[in-house]
Amino acid sequence: MLIKIRFNTEASKSPLEGLPGWRVLYGDHEYLAQSVKINTKAWSTCDEISPGVLKWHITMIGTPLWNESKTEVVIADVT
Repeated sequence: MLIKIRFNTEASKSPLEGLPGWRVLYGDHEYLAQSVKINTKAWSTCDEISPGVLKWHITMIGTPLWNESKTEVVIADVT
């Protein structure tokens, strides 16, 4: 399945320490991660997420594997 990773621009606006710095878009869901490791081929994309709003992503096809605390994700190759 297609996975897109982008920087969480809201992280610096929060008073909470350690707010995750990455958005992980997988299917119709969005998850937050403090750490992302990509173990598959990836490329950059620019997507219009709403009219006139562009966001840049690192995009790949793979499977997200989360650690127990759900703070780190490894993107594994699907083959």
